[in-house]
Amino acid sequence: MEYANGGELFFHLSRERVFTEDRARFYGAEIVSALEYLHSRDVVYRDLKLENLMLDKDGHIKITDFGLCKEGITPDATMKTFCGTPEYLAPEVRHLLNAASR
Repeated sequence: MEYANGGELFFHLSRERVFTEDRARFYGAEIVSALEYLHSRDVVYRDLKLENLMLDKDGHIKITDFGLCKEGITPDATMKTFCGTPEYLAPEVRHLLNAASR
């Protein structure tokens, strides 16, 4: 991957506290486009978080950290592996995990 000198999206959001709607829409569209590309190659990206989204010199999104990706996944396939960063879990998933561990 080429150098992304724009830094992490996490850094920018932490510093600015909020993005304009246009800027958020731009980043959202670029993230969706990147994920669609990966899915078209039968790759599932499973670690989407602000720390794994970098900006290049022109302000475009670069996805990083493909360590949790699954390759060769078809649209009808299912995955059962729990992975990701606990701080980014949806509350309902956290609740289910807590209930299952009791």
